[in-house]
Amino acid sequence: MPGLKFPADTLDRIEKLFADEILKNFPYYGIFWEKFVGRDENNTSLLLPYRLEFPSNMSHAEKEAILNAHNNICLFHYSLFCQLAGAHFQLEQTVAALNEKDPKERHFLFWEAFDNFYTHLGNARFQMLNLWEETCKITCMTLRYPPDENGLKQYLQDNSQNDLVNKIEKIKENVIKLRNNLVHYARNAFILIEGKYFIPLPIKRDPKLSEMLNHREAQEVTKKMEFDLMEFEKMLNEILPFIAKELDKGFDMKGIKIRR
Repeated sequence: MPGLKFPADTLDRIEKLFADEILKNFPYYGIFWEKFVGRDENNTSLLLPYRLEFPSNMSHAEKEAILNAHNNICLFHYSLFCQLAGAHFQLEQTVAALNEKDPKERHFLFWEAFDNFYTHLGNARFQMLNLWEETCKITCMTLRYPPDENGLKQYLQDNSQNDLVNKIEKIKENVIKLRNNLVHYARNAFILIEGKYFIPLPIKRDPKLSEMLNHREAQEVTKKMEFDLMEFEKMLNEILPFIAKELDKGFDMKGIKIRR
């Protein structure tokens, strides 16, 4: 099916619902979708990805391995979008929580959305690394680069992209460390940002603690969330073109064609 465009030609409701928001800082999501995901031309009503055409001399085992990697790339690419959509939704929920009149409910709803927001960002990072890993399998780059974050950073450095490597480290410091603390320790009080304490979520029994959330603090937190999400999406927009370039090279090298 020539000329498929994202998001007009996606059949997925989540992509249609959040595309305008996510494409603001991450337009390459749509380009990647059009190049490698799309829809199977023989299944216009289903969400099956493009079909691959293999050279006649390729072994069955190699075909199966590449087909599996390509299917995973399509799945991880979509999951990346869903995680970003979840982050956008939870950011909205933190703002909506401030309209709750009951201070105990307001506190709980705000920090619950905050917790979920950083979990989504952390999950999105894992999907980015999954895309890199599956691309390495197709291109045989595992002979030179590990299919993990260190391999991705090494690849970017070899391509004179030290700024991008620094951005990966910055996201890891500002987002992933926080995400990991929230996932593993969110039910315990611990120091969160600039010496402030993160109060565990189930505190509705203690109204004094719930009063700690005020609008000034909420504004600071939501501004941080907005900034982290924007920077993360911009970083993805810079990294995915490199993954796509290698994927293109891998398909060309092996004589694989994508039936768009």
